[in-house]
Amino acid sequence: SELVKPGEARDVDLDAEAPGKQLVINVVEFTKKDGSKARGIGNYGYDLWHVADAEVASVPKSKDALDLIPAEGQAPAEKPAKQAPATDDEFADI
Repeated sequence: SELVKPGEARDVDLDAEAPGKQLVINVVEFTKKDGSKARGIGNYGYDLWHVADAEVASVPKSKDALDLIPAEGQAPAEKPAKQAPATDDEFADI
């Protein structure tokens, strides 16, 4: 099964769910408070996408690696329909 479906946004436990899966991750380098350099997933850990997501269509991908994914997992991504804002969204005013 897919780690992240095209157009899906969700929290992912990479240690538990990512082994054996393919996705595109934006890795960024940053400077920690102590001045040392570190790397992590961009956008506070949310910069990851399904390999067929339209957001990463221009990112180069390995054909050999993609061939390991069943054809249905390579389907072009469709943007999810816009949803009405939730009335109980505590962050709606941000």
